[in-house]
Amino acid sequence: ARCDLLTDCPSGGAKFGMVGDSWTDLAAGLPLQRDLHDWLIDGYGYRVQAFVLAGHTAEAELNLLRGFDRVIRNGGPELKYMLISLGGNDLLANNRAYWTNGVDAELDTRLARLDVTHRQIIAQGNYIKQTLYGGDPLVWFINGYDYPNPNLENSCVRGSLNAGMPVSQAAQQSARMIDRYQTYLQGLTSRVTGLHIIDLRGTLGGPNESLVSLKLDCIHPNSAGFG
Repeated sequence: ARCDLLTDCPSGGAKFGMVGDSWTDLAAGLPLQRDLHDWLIDGYGYRVQAFVLAGHTAEAELNLLRGFDRVIRNGGPELKYMLISLGGNDLLANNRAYWTNGVDAELDTRLARLDVTHRQIIAQGNYIKQTLYGGDPLVWFINGYDYPNPNLENSCVRGSLNAGMPVSQAAQQSARMIDRYQTYLQGLTSRVTGLHIIDLRGTLGGPNESLVSLKLDCIHPNSAGFG
């Protein structure tokens, strides 16, 4: 049976857990297109305990919604792997602060907060899993993101990426943010045991701009891109 999104799934039977944003599920389960959640379950037959929500942030996950807790409790003792796809919305929120405070300074602040948040999710998740079921900690994965496509800028909410900047400059800054985020994630592996990082840069084209044919809008993949 499929384990959907924000619903409580029957306990047990899943090795794989997932908490994520719109790069895991684009539209709260609506069949607008096949996204990562759909591909894994319907395309490849994975049984996944999931808590995925477009617009979700890592900070909301840790401090408010705590989907990872639900996933672990529902997953049961067979749960072994957990994918976190959270961080992009933490970086995109209140984008005007980048141009007010300076891109690098604002990125430094946000990545430092994400470092604490990601490590807390993993530490608390392992504690819950081992307290409930014993055994080894979970094996964790965190993915980065691929680059936007500035040719599709008008398909995104105006200002979400550029905050008043010229589109060409905003695209360069967005690519720079993704590179910085991936560098941060790679460094995170030295601070967290059992964590693996997925670098998605270039999977939708490249080197610093995704292909229009694989994008739904300037940020998100389409069905083929998710595949």
